[in-house]
Amino acid sequence: MSQHDTPYLFDARSAAWPRTTGWERYTREIASRISIAEPRVRVRVAGAQGIASRLWQDAVATPAAVRGTRVAHFPTLPPVPWVRPSTALVFTLHDLTWWRWRETASRMGRHYYAPLARAALKGGAHIVTCTQTVAHEVMSDFGLDETTVSVVPNGVELPAAADIPPRPRPYLVSVGTLEPRKNLAKLAAAYRLSGMSATHDMVVVGRIGWAELPPGLTLLSGLDDAQLVATYRGATALVLPSLYEGFGLPAVEAMQLGIPVICSDIPVLREVTGGHATYVDATSVDALAEALRAAPQAVATQDGAQWARTTYTWDGTVAELSRLYRRLDTGAAR
Repeated sequence: MSQHDTPYLFDARSAAWPRTTGWERYTREIASRISIAEPRVRVRVAGAQGIASRLWQDAVATPAAVRGTRVAHFPTLPPVPWVRPSTALVFTLHDLTWWRWRETASRMGRHYYAPLARAALKGGAHIVTCTQTVAHEVMSDFGLDETTVSVVPNGVELPAAADIPPRPRPYLVSVGTLEPRKNLAKLAAAYRLSGMSATHDMVVVGRIGWAELPPGLTLLSGLDDAQLVATYRGATALVLPSLYEGFGLPAVEAMQLGIPVICSDIPVLREVTGGHATYVDATSVDALAEALRAAPQAVATQDGAQWARTTYTWDGTVAELSRLYRRLDTGAAR
């Protein structure tokens, strides 16, 4: 099918990155399905994750790829201001970290991607968020309304667990990039205070970002999805003490696998877990320590696992995106 016959573009550049954060997984999962749900979509996978490659893609290759399309969806990286498709830009804004928690964002996020995202928000792009919580934040902070903001929840579908050696001791697990927003310094302090180190390890699964691993925690990096599933399955509980999230993918993944979830008592995590978690004030070391001590007695419910499996599916995600593209193409959502 030629570019002329595929008027919708899904910009899946981040699918080629070796990272396995939620943003890359979001792009890869949709890229693998969207052309089946909507045959008029052309999936674009191009470029490496290096900064020089990203800048060249933004300046030269992306405008050329978008030219002639009627709807162009940017699921990870913001559209650049000089991209002008004939009908509509769609931008998935996963969270408002670049503005609400600016001090926790990376330097490139603060100084390059945040201005591009703001230009998209102010320039008429249709914004997709993965939760109602972030949609309300976007509308409140940027003066948008329901005509220009759509909520399309993430899917969460995990592979079978890999066969990996069991860890020598019981453990609690936290999943996320090493960055300040994940609140790992307070988690480490709570782990020390709780006394859990006598019986349980505290394992962090994630890539090295722009924060140090606090002393006392054990880092596992470079796990693929099957190894992550095996790590979840061996854990006593998932602990997600984030200060801020746009979705909170690890919480839903653990719920689907029947692993108890202890997470920050913030609106977005209450939304995505549907009340099936233990909520804690993660700004309080004492409260976190108490939750860690209680973790071995935590029990995941079958209702929570079933709710997580049926609420978040990638087929549901791509079906909603397909409907959005068609609405935008006909002008109904503009």
